[in-house]
Amino acid sequence: MQNQRGRHLSWKKCKENARLLVKALHILIDGDLDKFKDCDCLKKNIDIDWEGTNLWVKKTRLRDLAELTQKCGRKLETEEIRDAIHGLKKLEILEDKRGANNSKTITGSDKWCFMLKLPHIDKQENLDWLFGIENKQGEWERRRNEKPNSDKPTQAKQTELAEFASTITAGEASNYNATKNLGEFNQETPPDLATFTNSITSQAASDRVTNKGAIAANNRGIQLKKESEFVEARKQFELAIKLNPDNAASYYNLAEMYEDAEQFDSAIKLYRDAAFRGFAAAYCKLARLYVIEYKDWTKAVEKSRLGLQLIENERVEDDRILKSVSIVKSALLIYQAWAWKEQGRWQEALAKLQAAVKLESDRGLTYGIMAEVLENLGKKAEALAAWKNCLAYARSEERDEDIWIGKARQRLG
Repeated sequence: MQNQRGRHLSWKKCKENARLLVKALHILIDGDLDKFKDCDCLKKNIDIDWEGTNLWVKKTRLRDLAELTQKCGRKLETEEIRDAIHGLKKLEILEDKRGANNSKTITGSDKWCFMLKLPHIDKQENLDWLFGIENKQGEWERRRNEKPNSDKPTQAKQTELAEFASTITAGEASNYNATKNLGEFNQETPPDLATFTNSITSQAASDRVTNKGAIAANNRGIQLKKESEFVEARKQFELAIKLNPDNAASYYNLAEMYEDAEQFDSAIKLYRDAAFRGFAAAYCKLARLYVIEYKDWTKAVEKSRLGLQLIENERVEDDRILKSVSIVKSALLIYQAWAWKEQGRWQEALAKLQAAVKLESDRGLTYGIMAEVLENLGKKAEALAAWKNCLAYARSEERDEDIWIGKARQRLG
């Protein structure tokens, strides 16, 4: 491997340094640095936060990261940190967020802004995932082995990317749906792809084209699914995943197709892949399948908990997305309550359902489950009111709500 200054690096040494850097950043964000003295300035200079399961270092300097590693056991020199960052970047675990296009700024700057794309928020789980545990290979080695000559893309790869990019029209590239819900997920693609694809001359350009191609394929899949072209839609989602294996939305959309076809084991696997990449709605789908199809209450509760934990770490300011997040959170609470109801944990289930109503007050499923919980708690009058709300809001075309319409009519008849 070469760093950005052309110097050959040891992957083994780079891995050791990257492990220490990732560990130190977790220690900082977890608040474990507070036990050390004179850390206030350091915490101020390293602006760090979670975005889902992604660890976003919004502002820092290499010298500050060097000081941080010293506090955590062994000081890395600034060049060692720079090399560790570039190693993580080369393996597509780290995303450079500086937005600089001047080569001198990119290679020589002490200032950094980057995001670590991780599957968890727990320090040890991320370290084990990335660097392995005992005899189990980590993501670092897996990706390293997949790209032994990753410093320079092959001519065949460049040709393949160029040919694929040439098939993407500006209309496809700009297909965007800002509202995310529990159905299919569109993704934003800037409309300048045609101009960009004329300059595929570096690995960075290849990566960018590949990602845009994945987004376009995902959006084509959504459109084909709406047109009932299910085989072609599935092929587009599979293509999107092949082009960008970290595209969580495509795993989710493909999982929905398998779920609709009642191939639940395949759907579960794909929802797990999406959830692993920080997609909260996938946890909701997992919880639902464990409740309705597998009757595994323990797993349903666990998946709901993980989804809720992920959402709590999201920072959303866009009102449109905030509304969608509320819908996902409400659904996670509902399926967690449903599982607890089946376990006879009435009070806990009721608390979750009440929280769900505050987020989404017009969902019939919530009131149906709540009515049964209230009946078991001996609150007949409140249960009757819940059955009435269930009948008022439930929609027969919603598969989870149709059964509750029948129950509500029986109770109110």
